[in-house]
Amino acid sequence: MADESDDDLVSYRMRPQKPIDPTLMATTCAGIVVLLTGLGFLFGAIANTRVEHVSDYSQEVHEWEKYRPLLKDTEISMSFNLPETAHRPGGLVESQLMQTEEEDWAFHDTEEMNGVEQYQPLKHVTDLELPCLYSNCSMVALNAADSLQPREDWNDQVLPSWADAPRASFHFVTRGTGGKQSSFSTPAIPLIFDLPTVGQTPQPRMYCYGPGHGVFRRPGTCHHAQRLKDLCVVLEPDGDGGWKLRNAVVTQFFYNNSRRTGTFGCNPQTGYEAATYHRDPCWGPVPNRHICQDEGIAHKLRVTVRAWHDPYIKAAELTHGSMDFGLSGSTELITGSVLLTMGCLIVLVPNILRSRCAMRRLKKLTRKAASPQARSFGRTGPLRLIHEKTTTPATDRWARQMGKKQVVTMMLDGYPPILELQDFLATCEIVFLVIFCIEMCILLGAYGPCRYVRTPAMCFDGIIVTVSVVQVLTSPDGQGGPFTALRTFRLFRVPRAA
Repeated sequence: MADESDDDLVSYRMRPQKPIDPTLMATTCAGIVVLLTGLGFLFGAIANTRVEHVSDYSQEVHEWEKYRPLLKDTEISMSFNLPETAHRPGGLVESQLMQTEEEDWAFHDTEEMNGVEQYQPLKHVTDLELPCLYSNCSMVALNAADSLQPREDWNDQVLPSWADAPRASFHFVTRGTGGKQSSFSTPAIPLIFDLPTVGQTPQPRMYCYGPGHGVFRRPGTCHHAQRLKDLCVVLEPDGDGGWKLRNAVVTQFFYNNSRRTGTFGCNPQTGYEAATYHRDPCWGPVPNRHICQDEGIAHKLRVTVRAWHDPYIKAAELTHGSMDFGLSGSTELITGSVLLTMGCLIVLVPNILRSRCAMRRLKKLTRKAASPQARSFGRTGPLRLIHEKTTTPATDRWARQMGKKQVVTMMLDGYPPILELQDFLATCEIVFLVIFCIEMCILLGAYGPCRYVRTPAMCFDGIIVTVSVVQVLTSPDGQGGPFTALRTFRLFRVPRAA
């Protein structure tokens, strides 16, 4: 018998190298990803700019409190001349802008507006409906009535280019308290123009008439009708009790230089471009019917006037249009520390346990070869009883049923949340977490850490339970915080149930 033990020891040491365990490899890779994510959060905490951006925004809110009364006491009117075309005469369009405190934007702050001051908005707005400026208005009207014209009839209906487009200069007149009046005008801005795009291969003609909703011209250009949709200008005091256009200093922008209309607009992301254009859904041989029926053929134009130091402009500049100041440095530090710790544990623990299992087996064979009395090594007492009870078919079926029931409750926990089910779902989450924590402890005792980690199903269960416990402990009452994202790991229950 001693010779057999010696042979087992020699064969164990001379065995060929085993291939890498897929479960261990997957766990190690996942741990490395979590570790690198944690490092990213830590580096982000070092270079965090939320405090500076929120401080700059707060200063702008305080400045706005000085400018808002001036804008509120100001009346603004606007006028412009429609260009004369071969099919219709020109004409004067006048409108009085109305004050409004409603905004069509909102913050999407990750920290739920923590430290961000509120302000009372104010702007002047007017909505206009311009007459049709095309040379083929009747054809566009037939498109809106779902009576399409042959494609050949549209070949000569391409609009003028940006350089030759019909333009209008918008003239503004402001009247403040005390009868102070000031006036200013914008440069001539195109009202409609042709936007050529390169045809999509391999069939540019079919794409242009299909998804492109344009007019195809050889050798491969698709033409679309662009019309002015929004005009937003920013004013600043002229130092004499009146107002003037505010021209911002722009170093870079996304629009083409040849299509600039000025730098007195409201959006920093477009280099303070004042004009916003929209593709006409009713123009072309194959119009976009759904959008055309919803919007109609009318050329609708909204003119907005804001004051400089409007917090909206500063928020758009600081957040690059996202309206989110981002995570705070403390949140990134906590998140990075937790993820870094989790990543180290996920990488190190399975590999250490694997090495310990190999060393334990080697020591066992060494003891058996050196001491024949040690051959009766095995489970005894409570561990043997626990192992026998946890490996029965009934226990396995019970665990699978619990997993399936948790998957069902996860399916009910959707977005937007159903308020009537929130208490029930929260209770179910706690109950399932307690059940699976007890199951994990029993399996660890029955199988041992080595076999527990090397078994894919049990390893996934351990990861899910551990992450769920961390999420509950770090996000009390299930509210907010970056650790709410850890709830995503519960989706591993779906392949576990399968």
